[in-house]
Amino acid sequence: MNKICSRNNKILISNLLLSILVFTLILPEHYSSKVIIIFSFWSIYIGVSEKFNFSTLVPKNSIQKVIIYSYLVFLFFNIISLLYSENYKEGIKILVLRLPLFILPLSVFVVLKYFNLKTIGIAFISSILLYCIYLNINVFYNIYLLKEPFYFFWSKYLGTKYVEIVEKAIHAPYLALFILGSLILSKFLIQNNSIKFIIYIILLQSLYLLSSKMSFLILVILVFLNIFIFLYGHYSKKIFVLIILFFTIGNGLFITNGEKIFYSIMVNYEIKNTDNIIMKLHWLFLGKDPIRRENWESSKNSFKNNWIFGTGIGDVIDELQLQRNPNTWAYQYKANAHNQYLEEYVRLGIVGGSAFLITLLGIITFAIKERKKMLLSFSLLISLVLISESMLARNKGVVFISIFMSLLFLNALKNTKKKIS
Repeated sequence: MNKICSRNNKILISNLLLSILVFTLILPEHYSSKVIIIFSFWSIYIGVSEKFNFSTLVPKNSIQKVIIYSYLVFLFFNIISLLYSENYKEGIKILVLRLPLFILPLSVFVVLKYFNLKTIGIAFISSILLYCIYLNINVFYNIYLLKEPFYFFWSKYLGTKYVEIVEKAIHAPYLALFILGSLILSKFLIQNNSIKFIIYIILLQSLYLLSSKMSFLILVILVFLNIFIFLYGHYSKKIFVLIILFFTIGNGLFITNGEKIFYSIMVNYEIKNTDNIIMKLHWLFLGKDPIRRENWESSKNSFKNNWIFGTGIGDVIDELQLQRNPNTWAYQYKANAHNQYLEEYVRLGIVGGSAFLITLLGIITFAIKERKKMLLSFSLLISLVLISESMLARNKGVVFISIFMSLLFLNALKNTKKKIS
């Protein structure tokens, strides 16, 4: 028992379990559930053996209080909304799905002094790299079977085979989120520029082949934000304002002419496949992407009917279906809201939904104030992705957000006197 209780063994086992957990995100969902159970028991063991002082959970300043108390309110409404949910069976199912939101933050906090963020981050980056390499090999093999030049596949059939392969294991939006998360972690955790460059090439190519328009737009936003942060720190305010003005004019010209730009690319490269990212972006600029618009409209109408307490944790889809046209894709497939914020407002009402939103805004504010760039980049990524996807609808999204937001936020708390860059 003394050997297990040694500090070195606690560090080893804590990092091993967390590394295995992030690796399971590319595997079938039941693997991550089993690892979460093991990790939870391990954190209980550490808490009991070290007589964990729960008073350390009490936040120290106003921003921390806002983050922690609003998150507790959000969790409370997840539980209490089960009491007035008509679809009780579905409510239990969703509550079980969301257990990592309850378990992982506390478990990570208990092993706070033992985990190493770099070790866990590199384990996740490695797993996503391996998965992307596997997918790329499959793509190259399909090109070979077509007996056509590489550019032919990239321009005409880009997206179809890749997405088909991806969907067998991971829903495409989730893989796009994992790739974006790996890009951010690589920026801060990988020191060797040559290795970092290779990682970027593999991940960006995979993101391009995945043909996710929302992920592409989020990547562009994050890149511009990083450019602005860099320019703000390296140039005088007058030059910075001029650069921002230049970027604003350039972006305005691109947005107003975006439809023509993408149309010319489609014509020149004979792009005809609807899965191609260029065609998707062309449709987006034309306003021909009705799926999210329909889902958001039905979500807003559902919230108006249930704005105080929400529908209850298990009744969201049923309520959304009542607001939809039976002839639409969203109705036929019983789609979720495709916006996590709207979905939480519909599910939990004005207080529960606002608590969820305030938690994320609080983390972003904390990251800005404490200059925690990695936490800021990651929390912005999650916040932007949740605008276009309901990432808490599946186990992989729940686990990914729970574990990495817990690790990054608690790691930032642990190092508030250090400047993580």
